[in-house]
Amino acid sequence: MQISFPEVLSIAKEELIANFQESIRADYPILEVEQKLIWKITTDGVTPNSNDWNWHFFNLARDWRLSLTTKFIALETRSYQSRQDFASRTRAVVRALSTTIKPDMMTRIGVRYVDQMHDSHLEQLSRFVRPEILGLYFGDYQQSLSRTQNEIAGKTDVGLMSSRWGLMPANETHEPYLM
Repeated sequence: MQISFPEVLSIAKEELIANFQESIRADYPILEVEQKLIWKITTDGVTPNSNDWNWHFFNLARDWRLSLTTKFIALETRSYQSRQDFASRTRAVVRALSTTIKPDMMTRIGVRYVDQMHDSHLEQLSRFVRPEILGLYFGDYQQSLSRTQNEIAGKTDVGLMSSRWGLMPANETHEPYLM
């Protein structure tokens, strides 16, 4: 889940983060700070352009990560249990954000859900997904494919939606920068 908002530069200050940390520390007690220095390269030379602070909060098992930057907050997990659990954690994060950081508005709210099927379940995929969505995976080339990637994007009644799906080899990820 990610919520974007207009940049709040004071998020780079430890005093503001301390209040936020106290509000979420029971669930996410581990803090790791990442500072990125962004350089500007021009014909006049190379100069520091800005600092980008990322505050990462983890639960004890380190399977939930809450990330806060000057432009967004994001919650992700490798231990998804249920929609109800995820929604409850999201509400707590939004409550902490709105009472401590107090962004003026939200510019984007996004939820990404990754579902995986393995081995024998793949044989049943055509029972649940229309053939035109599956693409080449269930065509004549199925046995020789090691990877497929499909994507759609469009408007819905409530906003924009995009979906990606495909076949991936074992031990690979569709987005290596995720936790």
